[in-house]
Amino acid sequence: MQLFSIGGSSGMMRINIPLKVLFTRGLQQTLGHPKSRKLFYYFLINLAFMFVEVAYGWWSGSLGLISDGFHMLFDCVALAMGLVATVIARWAPDRLFTYGYGRSETLSGFVNALFLVYIAFFVLLESIHRLIHPSDIKVDALLMVSFLGLLVNIIGVFAFRDTDEDIEISNCNCPIHLNQPKKKKAKDNNMEGIFLHVLSDTLGSVGVIISSYLVEYFGWLISDPICSLCLSAMIFCSVLPLLKNSASMLLQSVPKGYDDDLIKSKLIQIAGVKDVIKLNLWEFSESCLVVTTVISIVPEANSDTIRNAVITALKHEDFNDITVELVVQ
Repeated sequence: MQLFSIGGSSGMMRINIPLKVLFTRGLQQTLGHPKSRKLFYYFLINLAFMFVEVAYGWWSGSLGLISDGFHMLFDCVALAMGLVATVIARWAPDRLFTYGYGRSETLSGFVNALFLVYIAFFVLLESIHRLIHPSDIKVDALLMVSFLGLLVNIIGVFAFRDTDEDIEISNCNCPIHLNQPKKKKAKDNNMEGIFLHVLSDTLGSVGVIISSYLVEYFGWLISDPICSLCLSAMIFCSVLPLLKNSASMLLQSVPKGYDDDLIKSKLIQIAGVKDVIKLNLWEFSESCLVVTTVISIVPEANSDTIRNAVITALKHEDFNDITVELVVQ
């Protein structure tokens, strides 16, 4: 079977790859890295639980089980998107994507954040409707589904709870590697989005268990929408930092914690530098900080000496893709 492939040293080109070979290579890339391997295994657990719910719901005639099974389908889609982004992010740069594919994880985190905002808004509207028009709840089915879902989600919470990771910025897919190997603690937007997605499901299961108990033993039908309102607020508040951070990276804002005026003042202090005409800073990915600058120097200055001094100063600021242009004025 002939397929199209993206990636590799020659960019986007038409090649003949048997489907079996393509699947094998993809599976090897997935299982060859701890992060994607963890995602893959949890995706299989979620997928299996989804089929069990739908099958049991169809067999027992429980609409609640079937509905929750399709809710699990959306979780599987989010996990699959994060898994694909994790694999693609490790692809080498090519002539179409000269900086590599590292931003695929940021994009995945941003899409997952938008998805969570939609879920929070939908739960909010549904909760308000239930407050105005209370409805009967089939507690037995809800408790069984919630307990099983809680067990699955607890596995995910423990698996993805540490969204910070030590990143070797020397392994950045940027075209020029100027820094010596070092490590920094960075946020992984993709994994944070997945973690928040799993956490929202976990809180949802806890909320359903609590409201089901209150309905069963006290007849408080209002407890269900109240728990849902609390869940909606928690989802929305927890996802805002991820949405802001991933959007800032996609829009190429100045990296958090950096002040371009402060960096300019440090560069101007270098002997022979007359002025900093242009300074652009951005974060390509969690492991790649980029800076380009145009610097005006005095005519009698040694350009090589100044260029090395500027690069050294920018290295101390943890930039690992540095472009310096000198202009004699």
